[in-house]
Amino acid sequence: MTGPVSRRNLFKVGSGVAAAGLGAAIASPARAQGPETEVIWHSKLVYPGADGKLNYAADNASGRKIPNFSWAGYRNGEAPIPDVPTALTIGPLPPGQDNTAHINDALAEVGAMTMDANGIRGALKLEPGLYEVAGTVEINSSGVVLRGSGRSGDPAVGTIIKSTSTGGLEQGGVECPVRIRSADPNAKWERPVGPSIPVIESVEAGSRRLKLAPGNGLAVGDNIIIWHRCTAKWIGEIDNGGVDNDPPWPVDSEPIMYNRFVKAIQGEETVICAPVFNDLDIALSEITVHKWDNANEVRNSGIEDLRVDMPEPVTDDQNARSDSCIVIERTRDTWVRNVATLRFKQSGVMVRRSHRVTVEDVWALEPRSELEGRRRYNFCAGYMAQQVLFTDVVATEARHAFIAGGGASTSGVVWLDAVSKNGYLESGGHAHWSQGLLFDNVYEQMNDSPPGTQEKDVVLNLHNRQDSGGDEAGGRPHGWSSVYSVLWNCKLDNDNKACVQRPPTSQNFAIGTSGNLAEVVTDTNWLVTEEPGYVEDKAGTLEPVSLYRKQLADRLA
Repeated sequence: MTGPVSRRNLFKVGSGVAAAGLGAAIASPARAQGPETEVIWHSKLVYPGADGKLNYAADNASGRKIPNFSWAGYRNGEAPIPDVPTALTIGPLPPGQDNTAHINDALAEVGAMTMDANGIRGALKLEPGLYEVAGTVEINSSGVVLRGSGRSGDPAVGTIIKSTSTGGLEQGGVECPVRIRSADPNAKWERPVGPSIPVIESVEAGSRRLKLAPGNGLAVGDNIIIWHRCTAKWIGEIDNGGVDNDPPWPVDSEPIMYNRFVKAIQGEETVICAPVFNDLDIALSEITVHKWDNANEVRNSGIEDLRVDMPEPVTDDQNARSDSCIVIERTRDTWVRNVATLRFKQSGVMVRRSHRVTVEDVWALEPRSELEGRRRYNFCAGYMAQQVLFTDVVATEARHAFIAGGGASTSGVVWLDAVSKNGYLESGGHAHWSQGLLFDNVYEQMNDSPPGTQEKDVVLNLHNRQDSGGDEAGGRPHGWSSVYSVLWNCKLDNDNKACVQRPPTSQNFAIGTSGNLAEVVTDTNWLVTEEPGYVEDKAGTLEPVSLYRKQLADRLA
């Protein structure tokens, strides 16, 4: 196969994440393939047509279809992550010295180099060794890669960035030891600016076509923000957000936003680069488009081949270390790959205010914090994270291993070939109407979980969390965690369960997911009872094995 379809791992089945250092207990999340005589089955909602590409049918109960998730990842999955040439190499300072400025000065030197036609400047190579950092190592220029010599814990062969900060932001420390972030605080799009262009016809979830007011001045290539106001009428239509005893979500608290590019203008319709993941109903909300200049986003930058480690805490005090190992913020087309993160408080990798990001072959292990809210979100798609692909990732001892934590601004996120081991709580959407989440060959291996007061047997959820979170500082009730979201070919160990519920105006789906799904809607010890989502499973092998990979192959073919 030639061209972009041959990008790395496109048709790979199973993750092969049982790498050295993790042991045999972590296995591939994909279901084991049976003998050649095993029955192959297709979903009633997603099945191959005569041309071999997938067809999509609506669920009879809700009238909704499964979305296309294939735009997640670096450059919408249309190009592989580049192998960036080394531009500069440095080694660590002697033990006990702070390497923060040492590394940042070298990154600035690479960032001042001339950018090539592909938007690349070069990579800073860190030789094997221990790099103690008291502050934050930060890539704030486009086309710059921070590359180590491997993620081994042995400093003779691997590159270890070791935080020496003894507290998070609340304690005057640093949020994270490694970050990709634009230095421009205005490189974000959570508030519309400039003239607004009304959307004059409602848009179905999954569509890439907008009918806008005429004479809008848009052109192919323009970056636009689609803005769906959080009105009282819309909140009422979604059952006050799903709350029970707490007040309804406040007006304007959860606007739906999409960051998109104009791909074509066909008559009265504007075609955008990726679908919307919620119905945009002009009878319920004002829906507008705003042109955005995407000024100073960091692009085409990445972190590779290293280990990021936090100090071992003296106690289990959650304030004893930085919040996250790696944060990606105010970026587009960025990546993290072949990296190990350890002993964080909040996340191994946190992505927020960013789009078209790939996190590939990354471990988020041994979090060190109390089992409390906003802790141990090992792989988190936070506020305004869109089109993010987490693939071949491994989490241990998480509260929420694979989580969308950004509310209605978070959408189009995929966790592919992902393993969670020894967790305490569920993976899934977390709060406030996150949309278009795909859990594709996710393996929740909870059978060896250590005892804990928060340990649950419902571990992979697309559901209503009702009044959860309303008692958190500055929080409001979580309500509906996820909509238009899918569990595809996932695996749950032993008697663990998945909760898939149907939100008002939307649907959630579980296709070919092993484990107990039927009893969950009556499990009132923790989960509130709602209408069940669409659940389909049969004996045999579900095809396609990976929904994301097949959708991407169909689109690029």
